[in-house]
Formats: sequence, structure tokens, C-alpha cells
Amino acid sequence: MTQRTTFLLFCFCLLFSVHELPAQYFIWGQDPGSLKWRQILTPNFRILFPDDYEEQAAYIADLLEYSYDHVGNSLGHRPRRVPVILHNHTVVANGFVGWAPARLEMFCNPPQNLDGHDWIESLAVHEFRHVVQLDKLNQGLTRVLTCLLGEQATGIVTGLYLPMWFLEGDAVSAETGLTHGGRGRIPSFEQGLRAQVLEKGKYTFEKATLGSIKDYVPDHYELGYQIVANARATYGMEVWDHVVGHVARKPHTLTAFNKGLSNSTGLSKTALYRSTMEHLDSVWVLQKSRADYTESVFVDPGNDIYTNYRYPVFIDSDRLLALKNALDDIPRVIGIDMNGGEEVLFTPGILNPHAISTNGRLVVWSEQRTDPRWEHRSWSEIHRFDLVTGKKEKLTRRTRYFAPAISPDGSKIAVAEVTAGNAYSLVVIDAATGQPLRRIATPGNDFLMTPSWHSDGHTLLAVALGEEGKRIVVSSGDDDGFVAVFYAGRTEISRPRFVSSETILFNGAFSGVDNIYALHLPTGEVVQVVSSPFGAVDADVSPDGTTLVWSDYSSMGYRIAGGKADGGGRRPLDDVEDHSHRLYEVLAAQEGGVVTRSRIPRKEYLSIPYNKIAGLFNVHSWAPFSVDADNLEGRPGLSVMSQSPLSTSVVMLGYDYDMLEQQGRIFADVSYTGLYPVLKMRFESGTRESFYRDRDGRQVTFPWRENVLRLGASVPLRFQRGAYLMGLQPSLNSSITKVLRTADSPSFFRRNEYTSLDYRLFAYFQHRMVPRDLRPRLGLVLDINYRHTPFRNGGDMGSVMAGRALAYLPGLSRHHSIRLNASWQQRKPGNEAKQTINYSYGNAVNYPRGITSRSDDKATVLTADYAMPLFYPDWRIGPVFYIKRFSMNVFYDHAAVSYTLREENRETETRNETLHSYGMDLMSQLHLLRFFAPFNMGVRVMFPSTHDAPKFQFLWTINF
Repeated sequence: MTQRTTFLLFCFCLLFSVHELPAQYFIWGQDPGSLKWRQILTPNFRILFPDDYEEQAAYIADLLEYSYDHVGNSLGHRPRRVPVILHNHTVVANGFVGWAPARLEMFCNPPQNLDGHDWIESLAVHEFRHVVQLDKLNQGLTRVLTCLLGEQATGIVTGLYLPMWFLEGDAVSAETGLTHGGRGRIPSFEQGLRAQVLEKGKYTFEKATLGSIKDYVPDHYELGYQIVANARATYGMEVWDHVVGHVARKPHTLTAFNKGLSNSTGLSKTALYRSTMEHLDSVWVLQKSRADYTESVFVDPGNDIYTNYRYPVFIDSDRLLALKNALDDIPRVIGIDMNGGEEVLFTPGILNPHAISTNGRLVVWSEQRTDPRWEHRSWSEIHRFDLVTGKKEKLTRRTRYFAPAISPDGSKIAVAEVTAGNAYSLVVIDAATGQPLRRIATPGNDFLMTPSWHSDGHTLLAVALGEEGKRIVVSSGDDDGFVAVFYAGRTEISRPRFVSSETILFNGAFSGVDNIYALHLPTGEVVQVVSSPFGAVDADVSPDGTTLVWSDYSSMGYRIAGGKADGGGRRPLDDVEDHSHRLYEVLAAQEGGVVTRSRIPRKEYLSIPYNKIAGLFNVHSWAPFSVDADNLEGRPGLSVMSQSPLSTSVVMLGYDYDMLEQQGRIFADVSYTGLYPVLKMRFESGTRESFYRDRDGRQVTFPWRENVLRLGASVPLRFQRGAYLMGLQPSLNSSITKVLRTADSPSFFRRNEYTSLDYRLFAYFQHRMVPRDLRPRLGLVLDINYRHTPFRNGGDMGSVMAGRALAYLPGLSRHHSIRLNASWQQRKPGNEAKQTINYSYGNAVNYPRGITSRSDDKATVLTADYAMPLFYPDWRIGPVFYIKRFSMNVFYDHAAVSYTLREENRETETRNETLHSYGMDLMSQLHLLRFFAPFNMGVRVMFPSTHDAPKFQFLWTINF
């Protein structure tokens, strides 16, 4: 590949390179503007947090400082100080590292499927490992690039060379080796890849790393962990230190990652992938052969596409409730009889999984609801559904309740509560009103998960997580304490439930595979009830006590399996053997330490108020050219970028040189999102070039100055209800444009000024989508816009009023889509001033495809599209192309327009005209050069009424 191609790739990644999430200056969202913030400065971190999180922030400061001495060891790097932003007003359990500007953001609410280690500690280790990865790149040639480009240089090198499977696999390896938990210790984390390899075979490197729309492909966390950790086990802890160092020093070559890997292992990344899969295949075949498995029958009818049936629970002896989701559909709660007959009962919203509970009449679950304006404020609210009346309703509002369990008599619901300050308890609420009745916590604030009721309607069961691991605890209705009935320690257990007055069923990983275990309370005896090759979880027993059902995993997803509740083959826990590939033991030995509370020394760091105003300007990057990321353009000039640590203000300053006019301009682009309305401002000032014809007809060019000030305010609101997403965004924008003389402007040239106002209301309502959908199955978009120049002290641009209604309807088959569009526009011309520059409004509607350069007084446009997927090939053409999908779209566009002919010394004349076009798009979704983001590329053939021959257009977009 040529050096020019390499340079173009660098420029491309400059626009779209960032760790973990695909935008250069990524902003996930904002916290409520009313929050007061504080900060703690430690030797290696600057920690920002809301003022109601003081106690936890102090511990996180100690945690991060302790982690600093351990997390970077296997990469041989100690990074520079980085800001850490703590978000505690959201129920999202996540974190990310951005680079440009550099920061680590932690979302502090733990999930209900947490493994055997504290959430905050595991999250800190994982995310700080990303900081180590990226900061280690700041050496060699990458350091020189950083001097030229700022922090975005690291983003360029990361996007070009460090694959997502490495970034996440390495972080999961650190999380696993440095804690008592970590995903690498959990059988469910590898079960997708293990089932695929053993039942479907090994995928190509491209399919394994870039995914598929046709088949389920384990994500880059699961695959990356196996590649990265196995390489550490085979070649030593320092193997990835050498690879990242080589990339940092030699990013000018396109094969920097491969070369560094080859120097360390003798293998390319594709060869390392194949070697890892061959090794795992042999290990997993042996593991599978050394266990006995439970005989069972499947209740569900089976599917030819990857589908999961989770949390099966009996409604009555002949009917089950389950959560179903698939590659081709969003999650639904279904009823299914023992013969496999299904019906959709209801569609939940953004589900907080890990528990759906019923007593045979009422179904309860929790949904995440995000504040319409503030993305970092959300709640987990309890919903219920009446199986008899079909009524669905929200029971609690603005709560942080998870994993609800309804009592046998339907009068109470037990939930796990996580406060904004990370206080954990079980709460019993009234099933009719949602009001709390009692709250039960542990003395040490152990994390409590997935409660369940005893048949007596008083006793509660849950999993408690403390520093010593997991245990099953019981609380009677007579006191507020918990009694431990089973200690699992570091072994993963989850979702215990009473199935009789003396028996508890729960998920356990004692065999190295998730399976079903039973605890007999009077004796304390634990036996394995179900043994599955890839995982059996979430068991329930029929009301008559004869039938046991569970979710059983295979390469096609979880199916509902069943057998006799008193079936044989039960094995005492002491006889259960773990034959798994315990890769985590190698990682733990290499790391030689554990990040856990009892080992972390407590220090006193000063907490001071954080001034949000003082933090508005935070310059992180610059470039010797002007970047227009919205239009994928880079032009000669200069740019400086700033983004505040809380991501409330983004500023870009620069100079832009227009090659066509050979003139330059300065600009300042500012947006502020810390208030309820989003505020934006852009100022431009520069010299433009135009021409006039002299008396001899010669074209004479001349310069003039243009100053533009644009101000805008909008309120972006987003809502969600069931299967539908909704949004509403009113906005008001204004601009003042001044046309000024320069010393070289002709004497007749006059100044001019325009003041424009733009009012817009944008709203949408659409069905949630799955990866196979080309467009929403159902949806409606309304867009109303009015622009005018109300003040007559300057130039007059006239006005334009436009409206658009867009409807999405289902086609003849699943994932087919009909799109209907009706647009209308009316323009009123302004009064042109002579001997100066005049402006006019552009079109606010799209004309029939293939018809351009129209400017009509009125236009009514109707369009119809029918889009359908053709097939999903998963083709690879060397390392250049990996094609996931081919699709087709046929369209017909019709427009009725009217315009006015204006000629000197003649009356004006209004004419009407009909325009149309039809055609077809043939599209492919593909990855180029193994770049993580897919391209949509194809060709459009159009037959517009204004042309005698067909027109062709190359189409492409990139999906981040």
C-alpha cells in the first residue's frame, strides 16, 4: 500500500478515532445541571464527583492510587495523571475511557449479575487498564505526533492499530488477574465462544472480530480475553507490552501491530487467532468429554436463528412465562405451553434483566428510565402486568429498585435497592401502591442480589456479596437480619429461589460450567440437579412438584429444557469436579496481587469544590489543518479543540483556508450543554472572493469581507415506552451576516447585512430496531421549519416554510420496510440589493432523486421506498473486504412544483411543473481493511424525468 494511502488512513482516523466508542470527541451525555461537584487531587488522579458522593469518592481515590501500582505492571507503564469522573445518579453499570480529551468515566451502580468481587474495584481496574494502554502509546513517533496534534494523535494510532479485541481482552485479563472476580473466571463469559467452536466450528478471523448479521458472534470482550490471556500464558506476561510499544514507536507503517506481535510470538494476529482457537478446541473437547449430562426435552419449538429463552417460570402446571429475544426481534415476554405453543404477552421497555417474577396472576419486572434531558440521570422502576386483565402499569417512579420478586399471594414485592450513595438493601414494597413497607440491609453493606420469596410469604432469600465472596442469605419476617445458609466463596452462584419449603435451587459454577444446584435447608446438603454441556440456569418447578424446567444454552442460544423434578443422577457437591480451562489462575499468578478493600490503605485527601465555570476550557488537541467532522472534510488551516472534563462545553477555534477562492477565515465554534437548553454559537470572519464584469465584458475578481454570527438554542428530549422510542426537539436559531468592504473592493461595492431567524420543531416516534432491520418497522417523523428575515434594516432573504412527515411501515416480510414521505415547501423571495452580495435560503426539502439545481416557489414532494435485505454472505476477500449484508431499495419520487418567471419589462408568470424519478439502490454493508466500523456502500441508478438517460450515483456512509 502506498504512503499516500497510509496518510489518507491517518487523516480518516483523525476524524473518527477513539477508544471504545466511535466518535473523535465522544460525549456520552450530561449529568443534571443542578448538581454541585467536588474534586479530589491525588498524586496520579483528579477525581470529580457530585457532592452527595463524598464518602464513596474518598474510597475510590484510595482504590485508584492502590491500583496505580498494580494495573500497569504487565504493560510496563505508569501513566500520567488523568481525570476521573464519577457518575452516581444513573442506574447504568458501565464505564469508559476517552482520549481527546483524556479521561476515565465510571458509572457506579453495580449490576444484579455481579461476579464475586466488588463492582467499583473491578470497574476501576478494567477502566484504568485502558488508560495504561492508551497512555503507553505516548512514546516514540506517537509522542512526536502528540506534539503536532495533541491528544487526538493517540486516538489516531489507537484506531489504526489496536484492535477492539485486544483493548477489551487485555482489560478483562487485568480485571480477572487482579481481582477475586473478573469475567475470565465466569463460565457464562466463555460459553458463547465455547458452544460456537464445538457445535459450529471456528469462524474466520474477520467474522470472529467484526461480527455478523446472520449468526450470533461472541463480542470482542469474550474473544479478546481468550486471545490475550492465552498469549500471556504461552509467551509470558510481557508479550503485549512489546506489541503496544512497537505500535507506539512505529505507527508510520501499516503493519505495526502485526510486526510487534510477530516479534513477540512469531505469529501474525490472524495466526494467533487460529492458534488460540485450535488450543481452545482441544481443551473444550476434553472438558466436554469428562462430564455426564442430564437427559431432558425441549419445551420451546426451536428456531433457525439465534434465540434466547430466559427466566422460565411456571404460571400454572401447563404454562410457562419467559423472556424471549433473538437476532431478529427485540425482547418480548411470552407465554409458552408445555407443547411449545407461544404467544407474546407484552413488550417491556429497556429491561433491567436478571429477574422476571410471577405468582400466576401478576408479572413484575424492572425497567430503566432515563431522564428525557440528562443522560446520566436514570432510574430503575418496577412495572407489573395482570395476566387476567392484560393491564400493564408502572408501579414505582424515580426509584432505584432491581430484580423484583412478587410474593405468593401477590400483595408484596421484594426488590434489591441501590442508592445513589451505594447503600445496598432489600426493600419490600406494596404490590398495589409501590410504597416501601420494610428495608433490610447487612451490617457490612454487602451487595444484595435477586431476592426470592418462601411460600410462607414472609421469608426472603437473596445472594449477598462481601469481600469473602458470595453466600446465600435468608431473612425471616420476624426480624431485619440475614442468616447465611450457604457459602460459595469465590465460586460464582446466582438467582436462588425456593421451590419448596425446604429446598432452594440456584445457579452454580462448581463444575466449571453454569449448572443447577439444590440446597436442602434442614441438612445443608447441596447436590447438582442439572448438568449441561454449555450451561443450565434459572430453574423452576411446576406447582404440582413434578416438572423441572430451566434455560439450557447451545450455539443457537438458550432454550427451555425440562425433565422430572425428582429425576435421578443427582450428584453431591463434594463429588462435582471442575474440568474447565482455568486460564485465570495463570493471570493471577502473573499479576501477583489483588485489588481489594482490605489491602487498600486509607489516606486523607483534601476534597474541595469544583468550579464548573473555571473548567469550561480544557484544550486537548490541535492540528495544522481545519477539521470539519460533520462533513468528513479536512482543509488547510489550523484548529484548536477544547472539551470540559464534565463534557458540558466543546470549543473549536481555528483558521480555515478555502482553496477554491484562495481566501481564509477565522472561526470559533462553541456549544454548551450544562443547562436545560443546549446553547450553540459560531462566529466566522474572513475574506471572500467574487467577481463582476466590466464594460468590456471581462470578468474582474475582487475581495470582500464576511462576518457571520450564529446563535442557537434547543431542548433535545428523549422518551421510551415499551417497544417505542420517542423524541422531541424544539429549537430556535438566529444568524447575523455582515457583508463588508475591504481596501481592495471596488468603489461601487456596498455593505449589506442579514438577520435570519430559524424556528424548528422536530419529533419522532419509532419502533426499536435490531441489527437485521434496515429501517424501523413502524415509525413517524414530523419536521416543521420556518426561516425568515424579520428585520428590514438590512438585506432581505425572504422566507421559507417547510414541513415533512415521514412514515415507516412493515413490508411483506420481516426486516422489509416501506418508507413514505410527504414534504412541502413554500419560498418567498427577498428583495435583492444592487451592487452588493445577496443571500437566499436553500431548499428545506429534497427533490426527486437525480434532480438538482432547482429553486422553486412551491414544492410538494411525495416519495415511496421499499427496502429489503437480500442475503447475509459473511464473505471475506483477503484482508480488504468483509461483506456482511447485501440489500436493495426501490423508490419512486413525485414532485409538484410552481415557480415564477420574472423578466424585465414583462409581467411575471407562474408556471406549474411535475417532476418524478424512480430507481433502485443496491447496497452492501462491509468492513474495509478490518476497520471496526462498517461501511454501507453501493450504487444508485435513477431515471429522473429531467434526463433522457439513467443517472448513476455512488453511495456510501459509515456506521459508528
